[in-house]
Amino acid sequence: MALGQFGQSLPVLYSFERLKFLDSRHVDIWLSVWDMADWNVANPVQETSRRIASLPEMAESICTYLVRARDEYGVEVQYVSVNEPSVAVETGYGGYNIGLSAEEQATLIDWSSRLFARHGLKTKWIVAIHNVNPSEIKQAQTIWKDLRLKDKIAAFDFHAYGLNRKEQYDFVKQWGEWVATTGLPAYCGELDYDNAFWKREAKDKKEWKSHGMITAKLYALIFNEGHASAAFPWYANEPSAATPYRYVAWHYHSHLLPSYRVVASSVSDSILSVVAATDRKSWVVLLQNDSPSHQTVCVKGLPDGLADVIASYAENYGVRKPAVRVDNGELRLPMEPYSLYSIGNYLK
Repeated sequence: MALGQFGQSLPVLYSFERLKFLDSRHVDIWLSVWDMADWNVANPVQETSRRIASLPEMAESICTYLVRARDEYGVEVQYVSVNEPSVAVETGYGGYNIGLSAEEQATLIDWSSRLFARHGLKTKWIVAIHNVNPSEIKQAQTIWKDLRLKDKIAAFDFHAYGLNRKEQYDFVKQWGEWVATTGLPAYCGELDYDNAFWKREAKDKKEWKSHGMITAKLYALIFNEGHASAAFPWYANEPSAATPYRYVAWHYHSHLLPSYRVVASSVSDSILSVVAATDRKSWVVLLQNDSPSHQTVCVKGLPDGLADVIASYAENYGVRKPAVRVDNGELRLPMEPYSLYSIGNYLK
């Protein structure tokens, strides 16, 4: 099968330039296929759950893009996936924009990986699902059980929309427990509770209590129960007083460093939640007080010495507090109502 040629589509050309820029920053690159051209879609009039007409053509398209990135722009892409391909039996949601069954996703991974090898590409696949409904977990498990794919899969991907609802907690836990048995990392490629947040009125985006606290609880859940090795915020805009709920992502993504692993956690308390992580040399604990009153929290098992403190609450976002001291492995921290605190020995 001969690899095809790209047209001179500006968005496609710009995407190659972005890859080149990211590679210059020494960033590992993960590309997710969001859609395919109508000529390779069996139901092109649909906007979601579009079904692929030819999986070999899709595999060739992906390989063609990766070869051009390498040969013309000097960029070797580490990972690829298909964005939110699974459709949940329970809800009918998923397949944005492409819908793939477990068997189709497995076949795509197998065929494309053969093409990658033929062209000297080292790119691996990330098995993606939309959410973590039981039927979607089963789809991921079906793909993982396919013996053709064991050396072709590098990780798993799931998204967090709606997982802040309590009825979803058990599903997140089931997903995390299963992922832990595979020995592979899981990434939360879109970490947010509301993928239509951008449609909200400006006045709604200023509420720390109604948006920030929900988001912080969701982050804790994903790291604690979902066994996420890393996560990416859906809304990547910088935090500001106009959108304070973005400060939740700032706490997590600035302070949970790439070398860290989560070592202790709890989401069982309805008022307090904690995520603790370390790389043995440095550590961080993220604490959330989701109550209308001040709370004094006692944290045990920490290294002795001074620790930095950064807090967000009410109209005070990303505020550096006076350093606190850990004595005999114990820290007592007074927390503001509806607040999120980062405590650690290496906080930017």
